[in-house]
Amino acid sequence: MTDTAADNMDFFTSYRVRFTVSDPVPVSIVIESLRAHERLLKKSSKFLESVYDGLHITATNVYVEEIVDGSWVVDFLVKYVIGEENADEARRLWENIVGDNERMRTAVAVAAGSLLTAGMLGAYQAYMPDAPSQPAIEAHNSLVINAAGDVNIPAERVEEFIEQNRNNKQVAKDTLAALKPASVTPGSMMEVQGVAVDLTLTSEAIEALPEDMSFIPPNEQDDVYSDISIYISASDEDSGKRGWAGTISNVVDTRIKFVLDDDIDPRDLHGRRRIQADIIVHKVYDASTNEYRIKSATITDVINPTNT
Repeated sequence: MTDTAADNMDFFTSYRVRFTVSDPVPVSIVIESLRAHERLLKKSSKFLESVYDGLHITATNVYVEEIVDGSWVVDFLVKYVIGEENADEARRLWENIVGDNERMRTAVAVAAGSLLTAGMLGAYQAYMPDAPSQPAIEAHNSLVINAAGDVNIPAERVEEFIEQNRNNKQVAKDTLAALKPASVTPGSMMEVQGVAVDLTLTSEAIEALPEDMSFIPPNEQDDVYSDISIYISASDEDSGKRGWAGTISNVVDTRIKFVLDDDIDPRDLHGRRRIQADIIVHKVYDASTNEYRIKSATITDVINPTNT
């Protein structure tokens, strides 16, 4: 299903998954799986942009067209919005790629398969860091690369996309959640339907994954400090959200962004330098170093606002 390029440069493609489950799937698992699939499919736009030069997608929306009883089949409809500034290039792509719904459907399936491969590799490595590679997961990786070749997508692009996402903790969590319906019945698998290639995720690959996701730390984390010395090097008396920066004793000696809690009047703190305060330090996971780095800090309470 597609719109014409002359209308609004939006286009739709479908993505169908089928779980071979014989037991009923709890509603909580169904909802969790659907939401995880939505997040993964939204990331497919980055893959499409990387393989189709000139394609610029400004938004991706995911809908559920139908859920079929029995083996638990879900029909997703993915809507991509193409940027107006790229209209001429998009029209050329429309004739060669977007207009061929079967080809685009396979490309989206390859994008989703790449993300599932990245998530499985990341989850398996995080859960069993010293274990050898899992053959069933590697076999799925080969299926994805072969499917990409059928629509003239180079294997290198698939491998690059997998590497970009295999250390993404959210992708790992979404992969485990997306595949969770297969955990209801032992020996279950998940296959992608509506494409001319085999993208089956075998029961061996699924059963190699941990069921519990608590071992995967979040992409972001907060550390709380009470009555700690901070140095304010920049401030703004008119805003508590911008213009504030400084350092934190024994935590970070390079300047970071500060934000004031809503209960703190920036005029009361403007111009102060070294103070005692309660703060929340916000950190983000850096896959290149496998560590958390400090992004910013929120000042939640001022213990001693004297200017020293």
